[in-house]
Amino acid sequence: MVKIGITSQVARGERIDATLQSYIDSVGAAGAQPVLLDWEPQRAAELLAAVDGVVMTGGPDLAPAYYGIQQPHPSVELGQAERDAFELELARLALARDVPVLGICRGLQVMNVALGGTLVQDIHAELPTAAEHQQQYPQAGAAPRPRGERTHGVTIAPDSLLARALGSATQRVDVNSMHHQAVGRVAPELLVVARAVERDPRVEIVEGLEAPSARHPFYLAVQWHPEELANPAVGGDAAARDARGLFAALVTAAQRRGALHI
Repeated sequence: MVKIGITSQVARGERIDATLQSYIDSVGAAGAQPVLLDWEPQRAAELLAAVDGVVMTGGPDLAPAYYGIQQPHPSVELGQAERDAFELELARLALARDVPVLGICRGLQVMNVALGGTLVQDIHAELPTAAEHQQQYPQAGAAPRPRGERTHGVTIAPDSLLARALGSATQRVDVNSMHHQAVGRVAPELLVVARAVERDPRVEIVEGLEAPSARHPFYLAVQWHPEELANPAVGGDAAARDARGLFAALVTAAQRRGALHI
């Protein structure tokens, strides 16, 4: 059984909460052994070598200094410095070593920044005509919506790794949305393969990134939360094929990589 590392959302010794458990359950349902990766920047290479693939999880905002901004926007919710440093190094190493990676929400943003991209610190401040992307913390005063509820559409680039993971005929999917930040400048080594369906055509919110197949066999990230779309406890659907498909594709890529290294 392949091992899939999951970047932890809690410090070593802290209790695993429901959101982290959703990632663990999704990896297990895809037929892999979940392995939590603690925030140890100096051991990133060692920890990466012990797994066959990685899920970069969601969470607090990445420190803006990593993408050239010294004065954070008031809405920025900083996480742990050790986590930032660990995940950035893990993202770089995974690209260099052809380790399959699935980034989710913050994970997409970390992967983009790790490879030289930037972020929009606050969507509503910098793109005021954008649609609502925080269904748990809506700006307009509406009631929060369940984490597993699909709240907006995303268009998918045909013939992309993402399209194949979701289903070969998939060109649009409805997703959940729990982010106040977005991709700014796309990292040179990544391609945009999904965009939010926006009411204002001048607004572009990146929802999916991947490395070209010639650069890496499976380096993929989405801005939404597939682990929650497949979690009935938060309004998702356990049979959601698109959500399950992303984890299944990661595990398949990890199995292929393992076979090549036998």
